[in-house]
Amino acid sequence: MISERQRNIFEFIVDFKSNNDGNSPTIREIVEGCGISSTSVVNYNLLKLAEFGIIGLSSSGAARKISIPGGRWSVRKPSLLLDPDYGTPVVVSDPVC
Repeated sequence: MISERQRNIFEFIVDFKSNNDGNSPTIREIVEGCGISSTSVVNYNLLKLAEFGIIGLSSSGAARKISIPGGRWSVRKPSLLLDPDYGTPVVVSDPVC
C-alpha cells in the first residue's frame, strides 16, 4: 500500500502531465508542487512508486522521464484560424494524438 505522500506525488505527476502535453515534471518541480523538503525525499518516493509498478522511471535517469502505465496524454498543436466575426487571426489548440 502506498503512503499519503506517495499518493500526493503520483497525483501531482498525473496533473502535471495532463497540463503539459504528457511531459513529466522534474524532481525539483515535484518538490515545489508537493511542498516536500528535499529532492532526496522525492527520489526515494519515486523509487517506491516504481517498485509498486505505479510509475515507470527511465533507466538512464534522464529528467522528465516518468511514465504512467496505461496513461495517455493528448498533445495540443496550436493552429491559426480567422475569427468569423472580425476576420482577425485567433490561435486555437487542437488535440493531436
